[in-house]
Amino acid sequence: SDVSNQSCEGNLYPPTNFGSSGIPASIGQLSKLQRLDLSSNDFVGSIPESLGQLSALQFLFMNNNNVLVGSIPESLSKLTNLKVLRLSHTQLTGNIPDSLGKLSSLESLDLSHCILTGSIPASFGQLTALRSLNLTGNNLTSWTSHSICDLIYQDDLS
Repeated sequence: SDVSNQSCEGNLYPPTNFGSSGIPASIGQLSKLQRLDLSSNDFVGSIPESLGQLSALQFLFMNNNNVLVGSIPESLSKLTNLKVLRLSHTQLTGNIPDSLGKLSSLESLDLSHCILTGSIPASFGQLTALRSLNLTGNNLTSWTSHSICDLIYQDDLS
C-alpha cells in the first residue's frame, strides 16, 4: 500500500498483522515521523532503504517479523536522532553494518535472534549514549576491538 499521500507527524502504529506484503518504499516520505512500530507483523521482503529518509525518527520497532529478510540497510545510519532500534526475531542476515556506529543518539539496540554473521563492528565504540545492547542468538564470531568494553567501563565509572 502507498503511504506517500499521508501526512503523518508523531507516531505510526499499524495494526498487528498489517501486512503480508512488503514494507512500501514510500514510507520514507513520512519525514516528520518520530516513532514507527512495525513489530509483530507478517512483512515479506527486506527493509527498504527509504527508511533512512525518516530524519526525525527516534524509535524504530521492526521486531518479531519472522519473514523479514535481507541485510540491515546502510541507510539506517542516516537516522541520527534514533534512540531505540529493535530488529530482533527476524530473518535478517549478513554482517552488522559498521555505519550503525554513526547513530550517536542510540540508547538501545536489539539485534537478537536474527541470522547475523561476522564480527561486532568496532564503530560500536562510538555509541556513547548506548545503555542496552542485545546481540544474542546470532552467529557473530568476535569483537573487533575493546571499544565496547571501554564504553561499559566508562558507564560504570559515572
